[in-house]
Amino acid sequence: MSYTEIMIKRAKESDKLSDMRIVDENNNNKIPFPLTKPFVSFGMESQEGGFTVGCEDGLLMEESMTVNIAVGENEGADNCRKYAERLCVELTALDSDKRIISLSVGKCIFDESVLCYRISIRIGLREVCRHGGE
Repeated sequence: MSYTEIMIKRAKESDKLSDMRIVDENNNNKIPFPLTKPFVSFGMESQEGGFTVGCEDGLLMEESMTVNIAVGENEGADNCRKYAERLCVELTALDSDKRIISLSVGKCIFDESVLCYRISIRIGLREVCRHGGE
């Protein structure tokens, strides 16, 4: 299981994020129209390989998460940024494995195709050594 999948599960179970619809972007979830609550989709990029001392008998796994937040047009850009900030704070708190090493929040833009404001967050994760099926 990827760390992104673990964080999606933790985010869905968080009471502090219960007012948001949290989905995995790989499950073909479409943004509902009109948006009645924040729509948060998690994506992942990963690659195997590389070398690091202490990981000679395993695979070095690199992973990063992309989290996209969309809010209805009536929420406005300011609320979009506030949801992004709240999400970043809560994801950092849910990161009990201390894998998050960077957070980069993009600019809030208005997406005319679905009449919503959206913002992207790029989350860098610490590399881990995987042994066997771990």
